[in-house]
Amino acid sequence: AAIILPYLFNVNFYMKFAITLVSLLFPFAMNHLILEYKEDMIQKKLELQIPSLFAHIASKPIGYPFEAIISEIAMDKGALGGEFKKAQGMIIAGFSTEYAIGNIAIENKSQLIKRAISLLLDGYKTGGNYKQAYLDFGEDISQMQRMQMENASASIMHKYTLLAAVGLLIPSIIAILISFVSGLGINEGGILESSAQNGQILPSIIVSLQIYLVLLSAIASAIIAMQEGKIKKAPIYFCILSLLALSIFNAIKGMQLV
Repeated sequence: AAIILPYLFNVNFYMKFAITLVSLLFPFAMNHLILEYKEDMIQKKLELQIPSLFAHIASKPIGYPFEAIISEIAMDKGALGGEFKKAQGMIIAGFSTEYAIGNIAIENKSQLIKRAISLLLDGYKTGGNYKQAYLDFGEDISQMQRMQMENASASIMHKYTLLAAVGLLIPSIIAILISFVSGLGINEGGILESSAQNGQILPSIIVSLQIYLVLLSAIASAIIAMQEGKIKKAPIYFCILSLLALSIFNAIKGMQLV
């Protein structure tokens, strides 16, 4: 499909090569996004349970066995319960409690989870009264999550508006205009027709517009990646956006609208 796709459009060799290259990378880019999306969902589920986790721990009296707390949390059917169930299994297998709980932080990329585990281990190692610290931490995280949820809708709207504009709307409008102008030149004659027949003006404009779409895709990809705080995802968004923009542009450009 990556080899056939460029030949469906009337483009020069360089654009065919570019479309082929991006098409070959497209499946890998989509697979990476899907895997990262699933991983992010797992991390978010874990993070959402942190306030209730600390509220539960803070409700226990001073001196309550830490291993008993782990067992209680492990009985929960949520994502965080699953993590503590693994830790409980490691403790039963002979690993130290500190190592088993610390392994939760190692296996998860979330900085929030790492902070939470670090605080739990501080309380476990010192044996001090961390009740108020746990309550404060859980409340702070809960407030932060509420603020994030309020801001998330605006960020998501901005992200998908930009994706739709660069990947769909702008290429479609430009391609319709090019098809319209090309149709006028062919049907009515004049300067545009004679220049296009000589292979000078219109083909050069089309190539320039496609380069513009590629550059626009690169800029939009960088903006979206920076907005997410994951600049390494910019090349992945670029593969998807540029292929989509070029495909739509060439598909609509090939239609005789006039």
